[in-house]
Amino acid sequence: MTGRDGSAGADGASTSNDGASASSSPPRKHPWRWHPSRARHHESDSHPTWLRRRRHMFIVSDAGKPLWSRYGGEDSLAGFTAALSAIVAFVGDDGDALRSVGWLGSTADASGARPRRPHELTVLRRGPIVLAAMTSTGESPAALRRQLHLLHAQLIALLTRAVERALTRSSKFDARGRLLGGGTDALLGTLAHRMTWDPGCWMRAWAPLPLPPQWREKCVRALRDGLVRVMGGAGAGALVGVLLTDRHVAAIANADPRAGRSATVTASSTPSSYSSPAGGDRRAIGTAGGGGARASRGRASYYAGMDPDDVITLCNTVRSGASFRSNEESFAPVCLPNYDADGFAFAYVAYLRTSDGEVGGSSPEDEPGGRGIDSRDESSNEEGGVCLVLVSTSRDSFPAAAEARARVEETLRREGLLDRIAARVRSRSPSFDVGDSIPGSIAIPRDVPAAAGGGGVAGTPLLHFVYLRPPLGQYVAPDWSPPLHGRREQKRLLRTYQRVFHSMNRWWPSRREWDDDPFVSKNTSGESRGKSGDAAEAGSPLAAFFGGLRISSGGGGGGGAGGEDGGSVAGADDDVRDRRVHYEVCDDHVLLGCVGSDFELYVALDPLTRRSAAVAVCNRLCAWLRAEEAGLFAVC
Repeated sequence: MTGRDGSAGADGASTSNDGASASSSPPRKHPWRWHPSRARHHESDSHPTWLRRRRHMFIVSDAGKPLWSRYGGEDSLAGFTAALSAIVAFVGDDGDALRSVGWLGSTADASGARPRRPHELTVLRRGPIVLAAMTSTGESPAALRRQLHLLHAQLIALLTRAVERALTRSSKFDARGRLLGGGTDALLGTLAHRMTWDPGCWMRAWAPLPLPPQWREKCVRALRDGLVRVMGGAGAGALVGVLLTDRHVAAIANADPRAGRSATVTASSTPSSYSSPAGGDRRAIGTAGGGGARASRGRASYYAGMDPDDVITLCNTVRSGASFRSNEESFAPVCLPNYDADGFAFAYVAYLRTSDGEVGGSSPEDEPGGRGIDSRDESSNEEGGVCLVLVSTSRDSFPAAAEARARVEETLRREGLLDRIAARVRSRSPSFDVGDSIPGSIAIPRDVPAAAGGGGVAGTPLLHFVYLRPPLGQYVAPDWSPPLHGRREQKRLLRTYQRVFHSMNRWWPSRREWDDDPFVSKNTSGESRGKSGDAAEAGSPLAAFFGGLRISSGGGGGGGAGGEDGGSVAGADDDVRDRRVHYEVCDDHVLLGCVGSDFELYVALDPLTRRSAAVAVCNRLCAWLRAEEAGLFAVC
């Protein structure tokens, strides 16, 4: 067997400085894809280019030692991180907690007005670790704190909470030394980049691959067969099996058939992160008896019993690791923070061969810092790959996992599913002049019927949408199509989605504050989500919503959301506790957002669309999405 050391691409961070020091100009890569050289390790906190960066992220210890930074070398940023740590500590000495500081380094112009897009600092503290974002993108502190929380979850997925305990015992502990050599730059850098382009990162959801229900059911049965009959099931330490592609999750199966059975969530349920199981069976994720602190809060389990953040961090670890792609099979320790933040599980990873003999994860040559899904060039042969991940708590489960892989692969190939999935997600890489492309996603012109708003750009006002199912921890969004084919237009709309999403969910404490560490058990009870009306009644699914239609002030014209990054619209963040509908108009689009008892829908339409037409399109689209959920979401 090969690749047993494939934790995350051991060649990851060790060579990333070489490419960056050769030239001050980045290589000609797709601008929406992360590449190790984009970390620009040669830049310091006094470098003009570093100062112009619009979205910095840092992880530092409370003693001021840098652990990771998105841009610049950690050693050259020691002065900045020490000052950051001192500011956080100074505020903490007064019994308060620093959350955000606005308008950093800005000076008023002659009229006294604030300059456009100054930097703001947002801080999240997790014990002895301080996470900070310094941005000029117009993102709200709540949105940034959610992203910092996910960054912390990825750090725990790498090192467990043992790193926090070590830093608490001694501020001289070299946590940075533990991170070096494990592909950390590729993991954290890819995740930080994906936070701009993947709505699931800030919606707390993952993207399922749209498949016919019978296909997905066969995939789930094949995964469960390998977990139970070959790996011994939950009693032998088997946890979950995941079948994923570059941008989607095709299927997830739990070794315990009870897990995820309570995924039918009522309006009083509050999906949120859960602590590690205390007093329960840690070998069974999401079961009624193993929920520990999470079960005590009365919250329903997610699909297959896996917390969305665990799915996001696990997929990011696998997709970003160079060793996982270069080796035929790998076996590596990985932590699932919301399952057990104090211990490692073990992931068996293999890219499966299609009938033509191709391996989806094969590539001609690994790039410095680890080749991830966002670091491909046009010569790679990675699109269309299907990856199998089998997770177990047993460190001796490699032989059983390898046997289970052979059984799962044989079943999928015999049923023709492996080739069908690979064909669905295989597409040519977009040119440098076109924005992001998401192979495998539904397409508005091709898959959405005209009655639901589908069709070409000239035949429908529907431009794009995001459909979220919080009880499942999943979301669906179509592939990009004209006129949203450029990087600038796509990023602008995604930032608008993010702003509206957080403004409409201000009442949900887990999305508003992120103050409490979810990986530490606390004797508290979660708040119940307020009922927001019926979401899927027959006839008009959103009829109950539009009676209270709320229009944000400061809509059209050049202000508001018309900026490149989807800046704030005046009045968009009003503290309306029970707001269910958001409607705004700007130069680029009309955006309509609806929050129901068990779903959320955000729709972008042509800027000339009238309000009545926008409501009609949203109604029809929602009805179609609800009817097609079995094929759009992983629900079997």
